Amino acid sequence: MFKGGTHFGILNKMSKKKQYNRIKLEINLSHLKHNFYQIKQQFSNQKILCVVKNNAYGHGVKELAKVLHEADFFGVADISAAVSLRNQNIKTPLVVMGGIWDDLDFEYGVKNNISFILYEKYQVDIIEKFEKRTNLPYDIWLKIDTGMNRLGIQMTEAKNVIENISSFTNLASITIMTHFANADNLNEKAMLKQLKNWDSILVEIKKSDKSTLITCANSSMLLNYPKITEDIIRPGLMLYGVYPETKNAINNPFNLKPVMTLKSNIISIKRVKKGESVGYGSRWVASKDSIIAIIPIGYGDGYYRYAKDGTPVLIKGQRAYLAGRVSMNMIGVDVTHLKKIKIGDESTLWGEGLRIEEIEQMNGASSYDMLISAGSKAEATYIK
Repeated sequence: MFKGGTHFGILNKMSKKKQYNRIKLEINLSHLKHNFYQIKQQFSNQKILCVVKNNAYGHGVKELAKVLHEADFFGVADISAAVSLRNQNIKTPLVVMGGIWDDLDFEYGVKNNISFILYEKYQVDIIEKFEKRTNLPYDIWLKIDTGMNRLGIQMTEAKNVIENISSFTNLASITIMTHFANADNLNEKAMLKQLKNWDSILVEIKKSDKSTLITCANSSMLLNYPKITEDIIRPGLMLYGVYPETKNAINNPFNLKPVMTLKSNIISIKRVKKGESVGYGSRWVASKDSIIAIIPIGYGDGYYRYAKDGTPVLIKGQRAYLAGRVSMNMIGVDVTHLKKIKIGDESTLWGEGLRIEEIEQMNGASSYDMLISAGSKAEATYIK
């Protein structure tokens, strides 16, 4: 017969204490508010749609939505995300960026202050079907494909679609939008072509007698083309304190503060002789007798799997450097040059004191991927 009373007693005592978390994901809500006001100050004449797709880029949409209550709209990926926010008593107008699939979703949206982006003609048919059985007023966001070739009504069809939608009896307002493929590149040929296409669409829009708003500016546009903002701006990555391109962190009016900080603690310290290696594949080889700190975080926890040797890590506020391949739940860090390093010392993988853009640039990684991945792996602590 299994006898485990003593062990269960120990576990019971442990459960009453604060649990040890090998990964610490800190979300600074004061920094979020700071970033929002930075944007609002620079674009005081525009309405702001805060993009909070994918759980607010891994930061936790419920908590962040409460802080961003001054936003004019929230942009979410699909109807389920919109329903979730409404169930959490978030009242801000929502825009479903993934569009609509049927008239029942559209009806729910109309009744709950949720709008949808239209990008295919079949979606116009859905609204026509809705109009035949209700007199409820509604808003439409119409996306035009000006050259990205992802979502949007084709330019050759845009004029007819705009005229058709403008004739709908219960349409309260229409917002025309597009998305640029190369907004992070100044004066890039494809970008200039898209801008020209967009200008031609704006000419047609002015002919409509419906209340029309215009939006084309995401974070990259706000940094690189700040004069092309129209009526509504759509910041995403900037809200979370991350510049879309590292080069944009220099000579721009924004002082963005990182909202997410990813931390862990040293669990082991190894002394490695000259010529010995660290980690899978023996990629990193000690050029001299070295000290390696083992930190319990890896690609299974949202850290970038292909991070190079020399990628910076902060330990007690001092820079140390990745040594060896990233494992599923561990990394090795060269701390030979640091003094008084011990087991339990805190490390910062990115965030406060070590911008994620630096990790991104050094490794050819994506800050979007890293934020969303880390946010999906660890339980966040929210700092006010």
